[in-house]
Amino acid sequence: MKRNYFITPGLVFITATLILGCGKERSSENPQLDSASHPSTASDVPKKPEKIFIVKATVTEVDRDKNRLFINHERMEGYMEAMEMPFKVRNLSVFEKVKVGTKATFTIEVTDGIGVITDVTIDE
Repeated sequence: MKRNYFITPGLVFITATLILGCGKERSSENPQLDSASHPSTASDVPKKPEKIFIVKATVTEVDRDKNRLFINHERMEGYMEAMEMPFKVRNLSVFEKVKVGTKATFTIEVTDGIGVITDVTIDE
């Protein structure tokens, strides 16, 4: 009977690889979840807004669950025409100041082409 001497070393190698591999920590696929165990990088620092707009608008819908306001805003020169659209809200105190129909002046910061409401002043 002929013996195959390559099977035993192969099985030992595979078994050792599995045992050693199981001992390693696996980092999360979401780097934000790992941020406590890793030093900060430049990408963790909030970017400076490319543009800041102060625009008059009327609130048409409040969606606190998704952290956004729909507003009918005036034209933002070099960014977009006047229209009704949703914007994320960075400062949650904005929700305490507005409701549907509120006419206000909004501060909208644009970073990487995305506008976010950062402040609001109710118009008199």
